[in-house]
Amino acid sequence: MAEVEQSRIEILKMIPISGGDINQAFRIKTATRDYFIKLNSSMCYSMLACEADNIALIAKTRQIQIPKVLVSGVIENYSFIILPFIDMQSSGDKALFGKQLAKLHQNYGEKFGGIGDNYIGLTPQINRPCASWAEFFSQHRIAFQLNLLTQKNVNCRLLNKGNQLMASIPEMLRQRNCRPSLIHGDLWSGNYAFDLAGQPVIYDPACYYADHEAELAMLELFGSPGKAFFNAYQQIMPIEKGYAQRKYLYNLYHILNHANLFGGGYLSQAESVIDSLLAVQWDELSTSG
Repeated sequence: MAEVEQSRIEILKMIPISGGDINQAFRIKTATRDYFIKLNSSMCYSMLACEADNIALIAKTRQIQIPKVLVSGVIENYSFIILPFIDMQSSGDKALFGKQLAKLHQNYGEKFGGIGDNYIGLTPQINRPCASWAEFFSQHRIAFQLNLLTQKNVNCRLLNKGNQLMASIPEMLRQRNCRPSLIHGDLWSGNYAFDLAGQPVIYDPACYYADHEAELAMLELFGSPGKAFFNAYQQIMPIEKGYAQRKYLYNLYHILNHANLFGGGYLSQAESVIDSLLAVQWDELSTSG
């Protein structure tokens, strides 16, 4: 549990905040400042504790704004984390966002994964250290999700194609020579915004050390931060030839996770993405030029 100076604070109002489907969230108004609180059952404290640890990891880099956890813990049947409340908006300095995220990605680890296991949504995310990016991504991202689908008895066609893809991932990433970059890990349009001054803010991380392009791929999965973002990002970190194909491989992880969590159309989407990936002539791609 995070430590803070104990004092009595009179709560004037608690305002429910919508947007998430895992935790309850409220804006707490007091006479001096506003706070943001996430609540869940006491049995779910491990998820909030992982989030608090990941927030601290990003905050330590001092490269991009992320609300720091003031206190976290368990009271009776509830687990919680409390952060400063930041008024946010969807528009802001996209170029600055690109520069700051690139600088975050320049915080390197010794191996891929490289931090404690955490969660991607409600799904456990395995971050065991691995010297090879191809091995880490294939075993702890794609294979892990396929194993979860196997337990759900989904159609064999998807699983067979997934296993075929697994055998091809070493070739797909053979020429990918990247360092383990610290990434947010769950950075889609719902997990970043801008404060009222237009400064970027990120939140709800699921960190690990990865190919930095895996972060960019997810930013394009449900929309895109736009040209200004990518132009600024590339001034600091390269987006190399072959990314246009690799991003579908990296986003397959998130599509498979959605298939595990929600089923439905995500199952057919995953199969379609696998078909497209298997059709790419990966030996003709290069990471240079």
